[in-house]
Amino acid sequence: MHSSEARVPMTPRMGLFEILYITECARCFTGLDLVPAETTLPGALPIDAKTAAFLGGAPKPGGVVSLTFRAEDADLPLITRNASLWETLEPGFSEQLAERLGTDTMAGRLKQALSEALPGGATTNDAMARRLNISKRSLQRRLTEEGTSFQALLGETRFELSERYLKDSALSVPEISFLLGFRDASSFLRAFQGWTGLTPGDYRAAKAPEAGMQVH
Repeated sequence: MHSSEARVPMTPRMGLFEILYITECARCFTGLDLVPAETTLPGALPIDAKTAAFLGGAPKPGGVVSLTFRAEDADLPLITRNASLWETLEPGFSEQLAERLGTDTMAGRLKQALSEALPGGATTNDAMARRLNISKRSLQRRLTEEGTSFQALLGETRFELSERYLKDSALSVPEISFLLGFRDASSFLRAFQGWTGLTPGDYRAAKAPEAGMQVH
């Protein structure tokens, strides 16, 4: 693993976050409580008991950040759609979006389509135009006529979905990041703080304190 910024070294703490995130994703995508066969971190970093248990043991000291799963884990089928999750979250959601936005507008139609497509990640201009059975140019023109843009609607849809997930579910931040089509939890954290000025954990605590939910 390497930092996405070539000039920024991968510190042990950054490396640990990446290991935890990828492990969480592996569990989310397979539906199994996978445990790494081995993890390593450069330098010394105190590891608490909960983190060590999550990883099946504290990372070993090594020259690089590494995460190794067993060969049989690599052959496990990925769950591209978590049926039980969607049974909980999806009912009535499209209707709520339609009521709020109105599907008689292109903006409303696009936001509904985005909410359905985000977990799969295929949310480019081209992909959504095909989904709506309209040309990319026509989609852009219609949105301009309605005083909005594709990127603005993508951001609005992600924000509205994130609010729902944080208030109405116990989904973890990595799980929400996946459902919103972000490449990693860090990207979601930055986006959410840009929208609200709060971290997802602070927002959840403020909006649903009675639920006793915690961000993992």
